[in-house]
Amino acid sequence: MNINRKRKIDVENRKFQSKWEMEYLFVESNGKPQCLVCMQVLSVLKEFNIGRHYNALHKAKYDGCIGDARAALIEDMKSKIKQKKVIIRAPTSQSASLTASYEVCLQLAKCKKPFRDGEVVKHCAAKMARAFGDEKMARNFESVSLSHQIVARRISDMNVQVNAKLRTIVQTCKYFSLAVAESTDFTDVSQLLIFIRTIDEDFSVYEELLELVPLNTSKKGLDIYEALTSAVSEYGGFQKCSCIVTDGTKSMTFCKNGLVGLLKENGIECTTLHSIIHQESLCEKSLKMSNVMTSVIKVINIICGENRAQSQRKFIQFINFLEELDAEYGDLPLYSEVRWLSASKCLMQYFAFRKDVLSFLKKQVRSNTTQFEEELENPTYLCSLAFLTDITSHFNVINLRLQDRNQNISNLVEHVDWFRRKLELLNSSLLQNDLTHFPSCKELADELDEADFRSFSEIITELLDEFSARFADLEGLRASLQLFNNPMDVSIERQSKDLQMELCELQGDPFFLSRKNEIPEIFWKRIPKDCFPKLNDFALKMCSMFASTYISESTFSTMKQLKAKHHNKLDRDTLGCCLRLATTEFEVDILALVQEKHFPQCSQEDV
Repeated sequence: MNINRKRKIDVENRKFQSKWEMEYLFVESNGKPQCLVCMQVLSVLKEFNIGRHYNALHKAKYDGCIGDARAALIEDMKSKIKQKKVIIRAPTSQSASLTASYEVCLQLAKCKKPFRDGEVVKHCAAKMARAFGDEKMARNFESVSLSHQIVARRISDMNVQVNAKLRTIVQTCKYFSLAVAESTDFTDVSQLLIFIRTIDEDFSVYEELLELVPLNTSKKGLDIYEALTSAVSEYGGFQKCSCIVTDGTKSMTFCKNGLVGLLKENGIECTTLHSIIHQESLCEKSLKMSNVMTSVIKVINIICGENRAQSQRKFIQFINFLEELDAEYGDLPLYSEVRWLSASKCLMQYFAFRKDVLSFLKKQVRSNTTQFEEELENPTYLCSLAFLTDITSHFNVINLRLQDRNQNISNLVEHVDWFRRKLELLNSSLLQNDLTHFPSCKELADELDEADFRSFSEIITELLDEFSARFADLEGLRASLQLFNNPMDVSIERQSKDLQMELCELQGDPFFLSRKNEIPEIFWKRIPKDCFPKLNDFALKMCSMFASTYISESTFSTMKQLKAKHHNKLDRDTLGCCLRLATTEFEVDILALVQEKHFPQCSQEDV
């Protein structure tokens, strides 16, 4: 036997097996296996390699799709692969320049940069090319059109493409939910942002900005209702809407004149929740301690406005923190709503430097700062500052959890229940003047002999009431959530009668019994639609509900950056285009845009 003999794949005569298409979502492409999901081409026709790729990357998402649904999915994926094979001719300098222009404009939009930065990018690129001695490449860079008018046009083109994808998703989805939130931008214009979360029959979820509507006249419930219905009607209406989430303002929640009341009055019946938490709303309105935060902001502005060298020497760590904040939020004024998202970090830094700040105000500042000096020497004010620092830190935790991506409605309820219990514990601790969970208060209590924080328990009680009222609508979902989370153990008699027969069959199936501990999304994906149509529909509706504030919070932050001083001339349409491109999860097909403008399609064989 010749042990040095090397294996040859072609000699082994391996062939693609048709069953791999259904089992692993693979097809044969030029004699090699190609994944229908990620388009990756493997080197050899070997079932072990194909199965390993599928199990590692795609099984969790697609294993629950079986039968006719899986066959339809495969046909759709195969048609997309065929479309990918249609390409443009070898790029000319003109097409390459146009492609480069779109690429740069897309990055400007995603990075929230002014349109005029396009010329700066082109100038820098040409300079770099010449620095490397490549004059030809420098001239190529200079041929790229990046004037602010061109950037606006390119962004509009890409927005049209993304919006077309969104319309297709909405039209073909099984259910969708809406999130509606209102905020005032840098130019004091009230903006209504409408977000959509869709779910397909294969449980694929998309969260996107649906529409941006300026409320130029007023922010009444009727104005919001008309803006919402007008936007949704362009995408097919409310027939598939499972849930509407609001930010809990009066114009949203009033039973008669608010958005919720007007929706019911006009026959739009769906679950309504108020889980979009603006941290500044809870802290400033419920805490009723905005005077403390305002004082902190004024002192910070004084520190930043005084002699820079003196400030840098004294507060190098604090100044670095503020500069990081500036880098994150651009040219926003220091005190604005979006700053409350970092209020916890800001207060922690300020509290840590409180003694140095007092010394700085007394010795280095020329203006009159008597009020702030007296506050920093006043035990009552310091106690309020310490309490505000700790409570905003706790709120920051729930805020971050609510912003986690890829959450379902069950996760939202878990977070709410957890934080309600946390507030109850904090309240109980304060009533006993136990500062275990209040590190800033404990530090101050060690310095002051008579520090008593028990009076702040009233504020936590108010926070509990506010929190419970805001999430009261979740109570109506408890029964559905029990079924969603524990379908194999839930009491059948307590469920909706139209689900009981299917639930009996499901709970008696040994295959599903062995998988009852899987997370709900994966479990429900396994439920075949043809065998359990009503349970499948129930699961899709539950998974379609908005449960994360990520897209709303990130869009608000993006909008405030876009509408900062150097962007304040953006009109509504342009702002909407920029917001969509900055937040979308859809990929922009730049080659298709270039092709549509100048270059006809040809088959791969013609190239």
